[in-house]
Amino acid sequence: MKKLLAAIVVLGLVVGGVAFWAIEPTVGGGRFLKPDDLITAQPSQGLSLRRPLLPVEPPIQQTDTPALTGLALRYEPTLVTSAADRFWPVSVLDTLRFRWGRRRTCLYQGGHCRREPPSPADLTGGSPDDYLQFPAAVNSVHDQFVSAARTLGVPLDAIADFGNRATELDPFATVQFYFFYQPHPPDHAYRGVPNGLISLQYWFYYPLNYLPTVKAPLQTLVNPIRATIGNSDYHQGDLEHVAVMLDPRTKRPRYLWMARHGDEGIAFPWHSRRMQWQGDHPVVYAAFGSHATYPRCGIQRRGRTYEVVNDYVVCIRGLNFGFTYASTPLVDLAHTTWGCWQGHLGQAGRHLRRGPVGFVPYETDGPVSPLWQQENFGLAC
Repeated sequence: MKKLLAAIVVLGLVVGGVAFWAIEPTVGGGRFLKPDDLITAQPSQGLSLRRPLLPVEPPIQQTDTPALTGLALRYEPTLVTSAADRFWPVSVLDTLRFRWGRRRTCLYQGGHCRREPPSPADLTGGSPDDYLQFPAAVNSVHDQFVSAARTLGVPLDAIADFGNRATELDPFATVQFYFFYQPHPPDHAYRGVPNGLISLQYWFYYPLNYLPTVKAPLQTLVNPIRATIGNSDYHQGDLEHVAVMLDPRTKRPRYLWMARHGDEGIAFPWHSRRMQWQGDHPVVYAAFGSHATYPRCGIQRRGRTYEVVNDYVVCIRGLNFGFTYASTPLVDLAHTTWGCWQGHLGQAGRHLRRGPVGFVPYETDGPVSPLWQQENFGLAC
């Protein structure tokens, strides 16, 4: 009898431990950060201090009409990311100069490296089988970070001592958002949103996606790097976006759409209390590693993965970057050189180790241009 009781206790501990590990009841989530809690650019920073010798795309003020520029800037979001993430939204053209050892970013065509490094002029036309391969391994967060940070001009001592000096990465000199005006999105493109609305899209391009999959309980929102035991869904290049949905007659906003993981997007009524706002500028939060966009901090449970593999928006006072609408350059996708290039903006093809689990792959293809995906597919190009 005692042996049976002991066996039941041991089994209960094992089951409880597994459940605890999977569900991870981490405390301290579900909140907003105050503006004073964020590391933000100083008024003199931003576009004017972007480091020289990098391929800079002209901002919307130089390419678009005053009317469209004013509309885009009026609703531009503020994006909050964790400094511990190590990646922030940059220009796609920045990735063309990534280096790792003697290797550089290469344009692959027909399965072979054709241009190392490519130029912006090479990213026109193309084939769906083409892709950019960054020089560092797709499944090495550290190497990808060092490669990207060195290209973006981050001081070498800040890179080497990143764990203690994350706030010295100074992402504000190279951060950039993309914009696209879609007057006639296809019907049912936005779940929960009426058809016929105008879409103002704001896209964020991160150099690497990595999804923390196996984690130490109670630590993910406190020390995400040390808490992560294993990642999945690695891919070079990561495009996320939100869209402001306007009434076509009044031009007033009605919804904010947050796209996530392909088909997990959700719409919020304009000025919803479930979100944070700075006037007419929504404040959105990027999940650690995956960069999926959410309205607040904390664990973001995903029904598609049965709430076992979730997103984590890490918010620690003084350790989050705030890329504000007032200081972040905005570039119109319609005026980019690569917007209608058909290749992948990151490694793709048969050399990736995709793994056996479909909804949580180990490695996967880099994204295609925003103009070739989701609500823009078949229309923009």
